[in-house]
Amino acid sequence: MLKQNLQIKLTQKLSPQQIQLMKMIQLSTLELEQKIESVQEQAEKAEAETVSETAEELIDQLKEMGEDIETVAKKKPDTQELKDAASELAESLKDASEELKGVSEDLKEQAEITPELAQEKVQQTQDLSQNAQEQAQLSQEEADQKKEVAQQAQQESLNEKLEENKIKEKLSDAEQEFAQAEKLANESPNDPNLLENYNEAKDELTELKEALKEAAKEAAVAEKKAEDLQEEAVLARNDADIAKDQAQKAMNQAEEAKQIAEAISDQDEQEPISQASEKGSELANEAAQQAQDLQQKAEEIAKALDQLTESAAGNQELLAEAEEADAESA
Repeated sequence: MLKQNLQIKLTQKLSPQQIQLMKMIQLSTLELEQKIESVQEQAEKAEAETVSETAEELIDQLKEMGEDIETVAKKKPDTQELKDAASELAESLKDASEELKGVSEDLKEQAEITPELAQEKVQQTQDLSQNAQEQAQLSQEEADQKKEVAQQAQQESLNEKLEENKIKEKLSDAEQEFAQAEKLANESPNDPNLLENYNEAKDELTELKEALKEAAKEAAVAEKKAEDLQEEAVLARNDADIAKDQAQKAMNQAEEAKQIAEAISDQDEQEPISQASEKGSELANEAAQQAQDLQQKAEEIAKALDQLTESAAGNQELLAEAEEADAESA
């Protein structure tokens, strides 16, 4: 209760300014969205479909960030919640800044492209696409093979388990037969036939116990092998999925390079595409810097809140107020 009251005091005295700063950053992210929308428009004019898609994804991420900040601010958060929100925002803005720098470089490169270079890029991307498709095919074949091997191992594991269960059943019967033979032998200790039956039952019981140990060991080994192979099959399938996605991206890049080459082969189209690429590059670079500035502000808020939380433990004034409030509530 005392800790809760101290946290409430901190929230009441210190959080509003920080919340206001977070809201200001939220407004700034809206401006950043608009800037990236301009980048997307220029990318579309420049026939840069991949860049346009990247910009669209960044816009969606920024909208989600803004909604998250608004949700946190509305619930009157304590210092820890606000610090976490600021830290997550800073990390997202860092990623956005790096993405935008990449967009800027891509558009800058496209602004300087000539019809000859465009044709070279078409050939390069087509070669890369072909290699990626071949790699995806190989990965899929490997995944299929490992899946089949894992299924066989699973069946072998089941067979070993069935064999173990069969021996358990035989052992159960043998234990009953041994108990009966032992009882009869004890009742008639001078009967050689009963003694012989007793010894045979005892030997069979011993053999079955050893057989069960061996069967259990083999079943455990088979089960472990099946699990390992299943894990390998899952990893191979994941690798195949990744290779398939990479092949699709390579195909898209090859198609985009082809479209750009066809567009700038027309002298009337070459200059507008170059201008749009150059303008988009400049806007993306500005947006990257803007995202970096916002990242620094969010980091400063998170750091200030962290220091605030640490210093609270030794704040005697707040501690006294919290103790007083705790006493009054009692």
